Amino acid sequence: MLPLFYQTCLQSKLSQIQFATLEILVELLQKERQITIERLATLFPQAILFESRRRNIKNV
Repeated sequence: MLPLFYQTCLQSKLSQIQFATLEILVELLQKERQITIERLATLFPQAILFESRRRNIKNV
């Protein structure tokens, strides 16, 4: 989880979808520690194709 200060600051700068994506990525990174973009794309709970998830994560 992100500290409240970061949540407030980031929510004002990012769209709701971007912020939700960031929260999911931070949670996955905290669990996995060392990870590749491909592994994140595999674990990321998004109902789109693998390549689209990978591209989406890479662009965040």
